[in-house]
This record gives sequence, structure tokens and C-alpha cells, in this order.
Amino acid sequence: MNGPPLHLWGVEGALEPLEGGHRNQVLRLRRTQGDLVFKSTRRSAKALAWLKGVFAQLPPALCAPLLKPSLSGRLIEQGWTCEPFVEGIPVSAYDAGAIQLPVLDAPQRPGFCSAFALCQNDTSGDIDLSLMPAELVHACRNAWAILADMPVAVVHGDLTASNLIRCTDGRICLLDWDEARVDALVFDLPPTRLTPEQRRARLGFEVATCWQIEPARATELAKSLLQ
Repeated sequence: MNGPPLHLWGVEGALEPLEGGHRNQVLRLRRTQGDLVFKSTRRSAKALAWLKGVFAQLPPALCAPLLKPSLSGRLIEQGWTCEPFVEGIPVSAYDAGAIQLPVLDAPQRPGFCSAFALCQNDTSGDIDLSLMPAELVHACRNAWAILADMPVAVVHGDLTASNLIRCTDGRICLLDWDEARVDALVFDLPPTRLTPEQRRARLGFEVATCWQIEPARATELAKSLLQ
């Protein structure tokens, strides 16, 4: 994939890779006016615009980097987005377990559906069940069936220490909303608070999400799901 078209945001300079970004490229542009982060994305413009309404509902103690439109007003250019680099210190894994989103009200993110809805549908975000072995799809759907009566709201989808920064003003910034959607709240709970059935449901979702973009990881995780 070609690098981000910096000129479409009216900036220039050398880019350096950032840690993380297992499924997308993440690059940093250092500037005296404030560093920027460019990310490759598979999301649609509508799916990216959905985030603005979610971020507007975050309480004062939480924040998220709002996407920076290009000079043409678009949130995505040639498969890339731009956002401000967040200064701060990492949150420990211990502290991360205590951080939760409040219940946020939003329609389903364009291009996504809940895990339970995947018991009937084939696609959501990076998931396409039609490309997976039938036995594995059956195992995933069996795992997701337990989510039928669980409360749903906006979930971040990867609420781990690697995606949390304590800002210089004391707020916690939540990074990488690529998997955010409306889904069962168990997808944002720490593993220690999950039942075995809920952990299995999350495992099935991880397998399905990784199947096309991280096939080696998905194949390894699937072994536990099929036991």
C-alpha cells in the first residue's frame, strides 16, 4: 500500500512507524504545530463519521482523538485517515481493567452488526463468515448465541492497556476505535469479569475478525474454539 497523501492535508515531512497497528499501518508525522498520526483504514467514510457522535458523548474524564478532515473536508483519502498525536503516558494493565465506557446511545455503525446478529448475518466490519470453514462458522455462532439477552450499547472493541493513554491534563484517551460498534457490553469487560461462555463468545469474534487479515493468528485461536 502506498503511503498517506500528506499534501491532501496540507502537510509534509518524514513519517515514522508507531508501535501497534497489527491490522493497519500507523505512521507519525512530527511537526512543531503538533504531531499527526496517519492510519490506513478499511472503513467507509460513513463508518468513520459515526465516531464523531460517539466521541461527543464521552464524559469529561475520557477523550478520543477526533479525525482531522483533509483540505477537501474528507475523513479518508486514498485509504488513509489523519488524527492528532496524543501526548501522555501509557496506562498500566492493572489500571486499564477499571476503565469502562459509559452507556453510549448510537445507531449501529455503518458496515457493522452485533455478534449475536452474526448468528443470521454473514458480514460485520472485517468479518465475512462466508469465507470461513462451515465447522468454524457453526462454532462461532454457537458461542454468540448466549449473547441474545445481554444489554447492548457502543463498545470500543479493544479496550486494553495498549489503547489507553493518560493525557497530561489527567484525562484518559481511548485510541484505535477501528472495531467500535454497537454490541454486547461484554466485549469491553476485562477477561477476569467474564464467564467461560462470554470468553468463548469473544474468542469466536476474534477468530472471525482475524480470519482474512491475520490468518495465522486466527488459525491458532480457532483450535481452542473447536475443542
